[in-house]
Amino acid sequence: MLYHEMRFVAACKSRLENGNYYEKISRGINFCMGGTDETRRLHGGKGYKGYCFYVRELLPINTGDLFHLVVRCYGDSLSERMKECLLLQDNDFFYCQEIDYDRTYRYRTSAKRLAVKTVSPVVVTGLWNDFSDADLIADSISANLNKKYNAATGESVRHNPVCGIKVLGRNSCITRYKGGCIAGRKILVMFKDDELSQRMAFVAMPYGIGEKNSLGFGTCFANNRYADEFGGRERSEAVG
Repeated sequence: MLYHEMRFVAACKSRLENGNYYEKISRGINFCMGGTDETRRLHGGKGYKGYCFYVRELLPINTGDLFHLVVRCYGDSLSERMKECLLLQDNDFFYCQEIDYDRTYRYRTSAKRLAVKTVSPVVVTGLWNDFSDADLIADSISANLNKKYNAATGESVRHNPVCGIKVLGRNSCITRYKGGCIAGRKILVMFKDDELSQRMAFVAMPYGIGEKNSLGFGTCFANNRYADEFGGRERSEAVG
């Protein structure tokens, strides 16, 4: 198993701020991925897209400013198509000028991802503004990760890889999208250290946690130092 992380240097063509960032970036990616029949089939089909993204800079980003758009893609094929579609292809919201970072991450049993924190809000099916039930969040995330893992590997497994959830912050993040709103919260996830759970934690890095990941929700980082926030859990190798 492997994923690619690519960092595009992009020029902002329409001001990005907290309320519109996810919609504008995802619409720009959608437009670029619609450029050929192959990528339209790849991107427009049902199921999980196999990528997530985030912007490194703090919002807002003004029109004309440069920023870094980081995209993670599962597997070689999708990563190559994403590079071809985004690099030097114009859209109404941003223009990717170059790639200044491109790294491949391969699954290694020695690199434990026990603690994962989301950099963007997580969207959980059935929840709107109430993220008080950690067990419900864990069950939903586990079921979602099973589907993503099976889609990525071609296997058919049913497994609960999550052993802890911590909701971060006091309020949900409300984002406009297609005339409506999406609510989410940033969370900290503890994964079990057995082999299958760790493979699922790896898949979460390019696929994201929770729903609507191709819109930028649920993008996460792994660092076992986050386990300290749960208290008493022995740390393994930190991975990022």
